[in-house]
Amino acid sequence: MSGIADFSTPRLRVEELRPRVATPLALDQFALDLAEVLSDEVLAPLPPPLLRSVQDPAAWIAARLDEGEVMAILDAATGTLLGLLLLAILPASNGPMVIHLGYLLRKSAWHRGYASEVVAALIADLRAAGAPVTLLAGVARDNPASARVLQKAGFDRVPDEVHPDTDMFRLVL
Repeated sequence: MSGIADFSTPRLRVEELRPRVATPLALDQFALDLAEVLSDEVLAPLPPPLLRSVQDPAAWIAARLDEGEVMAILDAATGTLLGLLLLAILPASNGPMVIHLGYLLRKSAWHRGYASEVVAALIADLRAAGAPVTLLAGVARDNPASARVLQKAGFDRVPDEVHPDTDMFRLVL
């Protein structure tokens, strides 16, 4: 849907999830790995729509795939699932493509720079593609670490987007 190709960094591989879960058996196997990522602490800052069906990881990932592209964030050395990159194409009228991005990492992967690494590599990949793109991301106000990831990558807080518990960020490429 988004045309985002797999990409990597020295420590991470980020791969489109759809081919990895193309069969029911593969989806069930991935759901077992995903269940370890979807802990209460990881889910706490997510908006309510992303919490629906989270008790069933296979149904949860199928719902995310229906909404857009999902990419697995993997440890480059071990192949361990560290988290997910969620990319949803939003309707845009006569302007650049708009992608709402989200990311989540298993708790053991927090505070290691992985989110910054993934976001920076995604931006570099999109810039290299050359098409105009606007990236949007929402961050729970009680998640300052995620806001710092976006600001470090060049995103600006969008003051005219007011949500009770969420700050919106934008980056125009």
